[in-house]
Amino acid sequence: MEIDMAAPKLERKIVEKNRRDHMKLLLSNLDSLLPNYSPNTKEVIKMPERLDEAVKYIKELQMRVERMKENREGLGGYEGTCQERNMKMDVEVQDMGSGLSVFLLSFSGGFSAYSKVLRVLEEEGLKILAANFVSGEVAFIIVHCLVAENSGFEADEVMKRLKKVVQGYTRNN
Repeated sequence: MEIDMAAPKLERKIVEKNRRDHMKLLLSNLDSLLPNYSPNTKEVIKMPERLDEAVKYIKELQMRVERMKENREGLGGYEGTCQERNMKMDVEVQDMGSGLSVFLLSFSGGFSAYSKVLRVLEEEGLKILAANFVSGEVAFIIVHCLVAENSGFEADEVMKRLKKVVQGYTRNN
């Protein structure tokens, strides 16, 4: 009789262990999607804090999507002359902790603006991981950078320098 009672208990333990392992795997996958994820750290962050961080990040992404939709709608409905359109240029810098994302939308400047943006980022000690330049009627520049250790990096300073680059193009056109 004891053997019959032990089998269900053992089965429940196995099922529970599999459930916990599955939850660990799901949390690990979620962590890897967050911007400040570092698998090599010894610091243990509790599950509620990790979930809170994920929720905050998702809300931030939702707000970014909304802003981008508004910007896109503004671009689609733009009814200025070509000369007025050439004056429009916008830059957004997002500090991701150990990295930086730069988004530049330009009706002017083209590849020249792209090269100046890259130069500014390199001068500030950032390592460029990926850089995209898509040109057409509107030029889109997207750059992802990694902050070099001991570089004295300041996101605000980078933003100011990039805004100067943008202002230089809008004044020259």
